[in-house]
Amino acid sequence: MVSGYEDRRRVENRGIGDEVRSLNYAVWGMPRMRRRPSVLSPMATPRRESHQRALVTALAALVIATVACAPGRDPYAGVYPVKGGGAPAEVFRALSAEFSARHPGVRFDFEDVGSRSGMALLAGGHIDLATSSTEPDATVRESVRLLSVGVSGTAVIVSSGNPVTGLTRAQVRDIFSGTITDWAALGGAPGRIFVMTRNPNSAIRANFDSYFFETKPTYGKDVAELNDTEEMLSAVGARRDVIGIATINGRTLAEPKIKMLAIDGVQASKETVASGAYPVR
Repeated sequence: MVSGYEDRRRVENRGIGDEVRSLNYAVWGMPRMRRRPSVLSPMATPRRESHQRALVTALAALVIATVACAPGRDPYAGVYPVKGGGAPAEVFRALSAEFSARHPGVRFDFEDVGSRSGMALLAGGHIDLATSSTEPDATVRESVRLLSVGVSGTAVIVSSGNPVTGLTRAQVRDIFSGTITDWAALGGAPGRIFVMTRNPNSAIRANFDSYFFETKPTYGKDVAELNDTEEMLSAVGARRDVIGIATINGRTLAEPKIKMLAIDGVQASKETVASGAYPVR
């Protein structure tokens, strides 16, 4: 079977990139407010880079206008690995599903490995595209191309049965650092607070730390680190004494077993994130 890249080599002289002239490159990602997320890496050779640009350019243009397919075999046909943060998953799935519907020979395989890990793989040329909800660090910044496609927010979550409905920025910091350890200090039922966060390679952890700790984060000795959103929702939803963090998206907003706490009086929602009122990106 001829791969997607090999097939695109045959049509390079016909100008694959000419299909969409108004865009140079595009990828998926969820930025922090107006900062740059999501990534596209320069490939090992100029020829491979031109193929990748053509693919993602067409993908982005699909959201704006109909992409006309050339006669015969689709020049974009192939399987494209995409790895990175889970926060942009809704955007990724919507774009990839629509693109694949119009280009049946194209399949995108997405894996949530965390934003930083995804960008490192992309910078090394191991994958075609990556998703991220934070900017790349200095080690890969010059090796990736970025395109912002939306905004995301980070919520502090508790069980839906927990009576606490909101916290201040200082209270959240003190809970996660181990200074506040009992729910009674927050207006809840007396009892120990069990704290859960995400692993250090996740963008949501980086975003949370930068807002609540400002400088170097200091966590309590009993804080548990979880690997993905589903694990976090399950752990927090199962017990009224647990607190955690989650990206604000359709999946987390629809989960009946958890609720998102207001921060300094501002409720977490898609609307408050989009307007800029909600402070935690």
